[in-house]
Amino acid sequence: MLTYLLIKVSRYMKTKMDQSLKSIALTSSQFSVMNQIDLMGNRGVANEIAEQLGSDRPTISGIISRLEKLSYIEKFKNDYDRRSEFIKLTHLGQEKLKEARKIADALSSEFFKAFSIEEKEKLEKQMLFLVEKLER
Repeated sequence: MLTYLLIKVSRYMKTKMDQSLKSIALTSSQFSVMNQIDLMGNRGVANEIAEQLGSDRPTISGIISRLEKLSYIEKFKNDYDRRSEFIKLTHLGQEKLKEARKIADALSSEFFKAFSIEEKEKLEKQMLFLVEKLER
């Protein structure tokens, strides 16, 4: 039952995020890719991004292509592996990510307003523990 509830909450939150990000012409998937690039020190390759997001390479490649057309990311030469390119956020992409994070933060506040600070902290610790355990 817990897995079902987590999936249901996740889908609800993704739908709400997509609806909210429409105001800045971004999808939750695009936001996730941009956020992951930033978390990787604003330098990553598609395979690493896909792995970190638990997605497949073709899906991430499609999102990367759309973000590149929007000038939110740019690719540059990978001297370590000629089969791949590094990806980084452009200045425009960094600004768009800031806007998206504000929206995400507002949604978080809305989603968890019924929780006390202690309950939110406990839930966050439990979720981080679960993510770490699943990534091993």
